[in-house]
Amino acid sequence: MKVIIYNISQDTKKSLALLNRKKHKITIITDPLKDNNMHFSDEKDAVICDEVSFSPSIAEKLNFFGVKYLILRSMEQLPLQLARSEYHGLKCSKIEIDDSKSQALQMITMLDALQEESTK
Repeated sequence: MKVIIYNISQDTKKSLALLNRKKHKITIITDPLKDNNMHFSDEKDAVICDEVSFSPSIAEKLNFFGVKYLILRSMEQLPLQLARSEYHGLKCSKIEIDDSKSQALQMITMLDALQEESTK
């Protein structure tokens, strides 16, 4: 699965590399998801970003780029409009921001499940 992750810490990045074991093709952008760096999402299967970076207009643009899955990192409950399985053509999920190893494990677990689901 081709994935882009926005706004990730060095510790989470290290944990992610160890847990991924080159299974998913992951691109990391250290800045939050914004209009000026959104083009890096083109032709990716999934985008992982902070909930605060996300908006309906960004969802539409990600859909235009061909992104299928959106994984939001959040300390809060998933917003009502994102609790649905699809939002602007994106299948949405949430992971909780926790320590870097836990967060990386949640990301890889989610990506593995999405990849398995997409091959069925």
